[in-house]
Amino acid sequence: MPGDDFLICQITSQPVADSYAISIARADFEWGGLQLNSNVRANVLMTENNKLAINIVGRLKRDVTEKVIANVARLLGIY
Repeated sequence: MPGDDFLICQITSQPVADSYAISIARADFEWGGLQLNSNVRANVLMTENNKLAINIVGRLKRDVTEKVIANVARLLGIY
């Protein structure tokens, strides 16, 4: 049975200079998007309770999501 929490990565519009950051733009979304080009920081992980999530702004395309997952796995020494 799934829990009420899920793992999230920080997304920031600030420049990021680390090997785990992935740049994203509006074109990287299946639907929705962000107002500014941003960076997904796969090395800044947090948990969030799904009851506290206020709004979903979009969904990243599969290839971009797979890059994020690969960077998290690399960070954890899995990949």
